[in-house]
Amino acid sequence: MCSMESLPDLDPRAARDLFLEAPDGIVVVDCETGKIVTCNPSFCDLAERDAADLIGQPIVTVHPPAERELAERILRNVTEQGFATGIGLSMGNQSKGSLRPVAFLARRCRVAGREVVVANVRDHAQQARMEEELARRTIHAQALLRLSKELERAETEEAVADAVARQIHEVLSYAHCSLFDFPPQATECVRIAIRSVNPDLRLNSDIRKIPLTASQIVRDLASGQSPIVVEDARTDPRTNKDYAKRLKLVSMIHVSARTRNGGLIVMSFGTLVSEGPRVPDTDGLQFAGALVAQAAAAIDRLRLDRARTRAEGAMKDLLSGTAQETGTDFFAALTRQLCDSLGVSYALVCRISNDMSMAHPLAFYSRGRNLTGHPYPLAGTPCEAAIEQGAFFVRSNVQKMFPEDKELVLLNADAYAGRVLVDGQGHPIGHLCVLHDGHFFDETLIQDLLEVFARRAAGELMRLDAEERLARSLSIQELMNRILRISLSPDSFEKRMREILECIRTAPVFSGGGKISLTLSPQDDTRREILTVPENALPLDDEPGSLCVPIRGGGGLLGELRVQVSEPRRRGRLLEVFIESVAGTLAGILEREVSASALSAAEEAMQRSQKLEALGRLAGGIAHDFNNLLTSILGSGELLLDQVAPHARELAESIVSTARNASGLTRQLLAFTHRQPLEQCIIDVNQVVRDAASVMRRLLPDGIVLEGRTAESPLYVMAPRGQLMQVATNLLVNAVDATGGQGVIQLEARLATGSDRTRPHAIIEVRDDGMGIDPEMQKMIFEPFFTTKGVGKGTGLGLSVAYGIVTQLEGSITVKSAPGEGAVFRVELPLVDVTESTPFPPAPKTTAAHRLRRILLVEDEHSVRLVTFEMLKRLGRETVACSGGREAIACMASHPPFDAAVVDVSMPGMTGLDFYRHVLATGTSMPFLFVTGHDPTEELAEFTGTHGVAILRKPFGMQELSQKLDELESFSSDQRDEESAARRTSRISEP
Repeated sequence: MCSMESLPDLDPRAARDLFLEAPDGIVVVDCETGKIVTCNPSFCDLAERDAADLIGQPIVTVHPPAERELAERILRNVTEQGFATGIGLSMGNQSKGSLRPVAFLARRCRVAGREVVVANVRDHAQQARMEEELARRTIHAQALLRLSKELERAETEEAVADAVARQIHEVLSYAHCSLFDFPPQATECVRIAIRSVNPDLRLNSDIRKIPLTASQIVRDLASGQSPIVVEDARTDPRTNKDYAKRLKLVSMIHVSARTRNGGLIVMSFGTLVSEGPRVPDTDGLQFAGALVAQAAAAIDRLRLDRARTRAEGAMKDLLSGTAQETGTDFFAALTRQLCDSLGVSYALVCRISNDMSMAHPLAFYSRGRNLTGHPYPLAGTPCEAAIEQGAFFVRSNVQKMFPEDKELVLLNADAYAGRVLVDGQGHPIGHLCVLHDGHFFDETLIQDLLEVFARRAAGELMRLDAEERLARSLSIQELMNRILRISLSPDSFEKRMREILECIRTAPVFSGGGKISLTLSPQDDTRREILTVPENALPLDDEPGSLCVPIRGGGGLLGELRVQVSEPRRRGRLLEVFIESVAGTLAGILEREVSASALSAAEEAMQRSQKLEALGRLAGGIAHDFNNLLTSILGSGELLLDQVAPHARELAESIVSTARNASGLTRQLLAFTHRQPLEQCIIDVNQVVRDAASVMRRLLPDGIVLEGRTAESPLYVMAPRGQLMQVATNLLVNAVDATGGQGVIQLEARLATGSDRTRPHAIIEVRDDGMGIDPEMQKMIFEPFFTTKGVGKGTGLGLSVAYGIVTQLEGSITVKSAPGEGAVFRVELPLVDVTESTPFPPAPKTTAAHRLRRILLVEDEHSVRLVTFEMLKRLGRETVACSGGREAIACMASHPPFDAAVVDVSMPGMTGLDFYRHVLATGTSMPFLFVTGHDPTEELAEFTGTHGVAILRKPFGMQELSQKLDELESFSSDQRDEESAARRTSRISEP
């Protein structure tokens, strides 16, 4: 007896699911009444009644009347003894004839204080079927084991067919079985063997090859479908009716398995008309599939063993036939042994050209004789495919695959196998191939041997090339020694180059002479052909078949060496190697010349840069002090204009005008020092050149002609338009002075070319035909105050200002001139992408005037501070003036908040920028107007365009000061709007 307490703890819902989903019938019967308490769906299925009809009914009613007495005894036994099992009862619908024997297992239990019997009931017939199926599978497994042992001993594919047919007959009772081989990518299948007790089928065994187009079933098998079951071949549309009728076939079953090379082994078995149609069940088909899989594995093993045996024999023959040979004799022996050992029609080994367009046969053998091979183009041939893919194999119909290769037609080739020959770096240098007028008898062997001997042939070909290179090296070594001795001689560069070229032209490799030209690639974007041998020869660019070799150094292309032999047909690889070697020597000579010139130029440039830097610092200091003085003079003059008597106003105006004119000189000095921040934008150099030419044409004397040229496409640079216009104008004025009032001036804008630039550049070039410039003067021409003009005819700042502006724009300006040959001034500026945005800040918004009423003025110069204070006062601003940053900090602490600050940049102690950073660090936000006459640190440039910061350059008047304060009004307005919005948001969020 058991109770619910002794059962495992189960979730009630899970226990109910197990009860309902159990495959066996489960029924619970009350011990006292013998009636059904509950049952699961499987029990209802066995009884063929609904649960509603069963529950509450005596358990014996589910059995036929003849068995009910037995059922009652079994129930009493379980009730008394607690357990019973047996198979003597039936369940089902007797009227429908669906009674089935059942096996049962019953146990007495106590559930919720109630004595019940729980019985498990199972269809005994189904169990018998399962046991029968298990027995059948056991037979299949034992048969497969016997087959495996037989196949291990099989030595031929026919023996494999015998073993398979025997198992088909003994296990599945089919007396007719065949094995077929479906090679990969073939157009027909091959019958390996046919086994049958029917003599008609055995007579059909002489038909070994069957086209894949013979029937739909054959095509389906070739595509990999398996199994294919034909119950009646006489009516199935997929079969070949004539074939089935002739052999009296009815049922046909086909199963297949893959082989190692990707092909298929197909096993076909079936029945004849006299036997009637019969097809195996699922277990039978699975057994057949296992049979054919073992057969395929055994056939693979046999073929691998045969291939290994043939490979060992062929390898032995090839090794013995080529072991003692080298060079061209080796290739002849290799092709002969390949043909003889592999049984192929042709064997060919070729060297390929450097551009891989031509094949040059080294050996060609066919059926006992060496053939004369001729060079042939690789395009459209299987050899090209072998070189590109490394290996290429065509089992049949190679002519159809390559219809343009007429040689295949002449050789009557049907199959092809080839491999590329590569050097130590993996570069193709040749190929090895075999061809046959039918199918290859052993594809695996052919591919394996070609792979092995392709490496051996490649090694021999590399050895031949090495010998040829050595011979070439010895033949040209003496010439190279002569050239080296010439290059080290103390003669002039041109003389050395001419002797080297003449030495090259008279070398034996030229086979009767020729022509040579040496062309250099200077750094100024021009190409200058300096030497041609013979001197009266035409330019070699105009002659076909010339050989051009670039001369390269560490810095890029230095030039090119071009040669033309007298007889083009004699041009060969030896000449190419020789010229390449000479080009390497010339590269060393040219690099030494370039390095020496570059070193000299670098030293001069460094000295010049140091000198200009010193002058720049001096000019910058002068400009700073001078701007402070001019600010006092200009401001005082403007303040006096409205306060002096009418007769004195003209004098005050003269003071203001003179101060403003003097400020132009300080601007030129600052431009030269590179310390003047430039307000840049994207402009087109072409337009600047056109505008400069238009302005100058109205000012030129009658004897001067100005020619202007621009590029076809825009040349966008980042630069201040006014300053760039000043550069072009200063260069044009300098050219006008150089011509002496008579001559031609060329102004051109174009795109710079050359591989030494990391980004494209625009060029502005001014060329004149004046008196030229002495080399010594060229060294000082960009220095400030240097001029060749007479006293009072020039300031000497025009070219120095242009130099300062261009250098600050990350460009360069150079001069090329000689006495009596005019001068060329070239400006190079880096181009920018037109998609780049302009650096200017957004335009200030128009706001109500004079919101900046309280101004903090910080200026160390007393006179400037006094004048600026008076100008601010005249502009209606309430101003507090301080003489330095420390004083300004104390002033901010003791005064109400200021609306803006006007601060000088260059002050002793705490600079204006230091004061600005201090204010920002305290959390105070107000507009700043920086006043500067000179920024030696260039720190002010980082604030250009910053919202709430403006820059005022000295000297300045009341109008400039007022304009800058108006610019800051927009920042003050935006700041107040933001603070007001923040206050409103704060009030709204308060409870």
